[in-house]
Amino acid sequence: DYQARVLLVPPPLSTPLPGSDIKVSPRIIFNIAAVKSNQINMENPMFTSEVTPDTYSYYDALRQTEPMERFGNVDLLTDPNTGKEIQICHLVGLSVFNFLDGAALDWTYLGASSIEMAIHHFNTGDGSVVPAFQDIHKRCPIRLTSEWLDTRASAFSALRTLTDVVTRTSNKPCAIIGATFSSVSLLTSTLSSVHGYPQISWVSASSDLNVRDPRPLFSRTMVSTDSFGRAAIQLLNTQLNYQHITVLYLNDNFGNAYLRSFVGLASRLGINTRLVPFDDGMSPEEARDVIAEVKKGGYRCIFVILTTSGQLEVLLKEGFVQGVVGPDYFWLAGNGVIPSMGLSYPKG
Repeated sequence: DYQARVLLVPPPLSTPLPGSDIKVSPRIIFNIAAVKSNQINMENPMFTSEVTPDTYSYYDALRQTEPMERFGNVDLLTDPNTGKEIQICHLVGLSVFNFLDGAALDWTYLGASSIEMAIHHFNTGDGSVVPAFQDIHKRCPIRLTSEWLDTRASAFSALRTLTDVVTRTSNKPCAIIGATFSSVSLLTSTLSSVHGYPQISWVSASSDLNVRDPRPLFSRTMVSTDSFGRAAIQLLNTQLNYQHITVLYLNDNFGNAYLRSFVGLASRLGINTRLVPFDDGMSPEEARDVIAEVKKGGYRCIFVILTTSGQLEVLLKEGFVQGVVGPDYFWLAGNGVIPSMGLSYPKG
């Protein structure tokens, strides 16, 4: 619901976090507005330069100017506008706004902007999207603030940056949001749990994250790859009656976890599978070899496990060249595909 109400303008990243070369944007809000009757309401008070309780930056400003007392994972302070004590819960978001090679993802900007709008509605008691938020600021003393860190889709970079956050002596977080990729969440969720911070991901799906012992404070708002696998088998076998399937899968944590779920179910049903891995960022030569393996198998059903539209574009273009994309073949992407900026697809 929130994603449908976001006006998205991808921003440049701001200054690097101290002690790290990973750049940080303290706000991903930039141009975000409520949409009513399909119209952008640019007169929304969150856009005004004056800082008032209805503006987006009000509670951020309070955190910078008012004395606070740390209590557990929240900061206690007195709101000068009401004279009442409030509890500031500072959220730190981990997402991938740019890959290490510089490629940007507009999907993650959209997700972060949607979260930012939800935060604003929670803080101001705006129930226009979520009715339960109506006047919640009058009943609940908690206010949310946030900052976002660009992980660059690198677990090492994310760990280094998050270590700076969870060990800093001021501006401490209340909880961690993210990460985007399962390989990043697997490591950062352990670090967050060690330091006592809950971490919630809205997109990391690997079933490896089901193991609770290394990450007792981790949770997510989506199903795991086990559920993905069951749904895919239900469609391809039960409904479409395919008994021979080529599985073209991304060779990373997410892809391998999804593969285990899919192949495990397929083998129990007697479905023949041919497994063809590929790596993110593969060269044209590597793409030719991958599709040649797909063609060699001779199966007409090609089930693809990937994460971005850039990967899909490379595979489909090379598949068309080698004759395995067309009316005689059925291709199915096994999960939502993250759109990358600047990609276009020719008609047909």
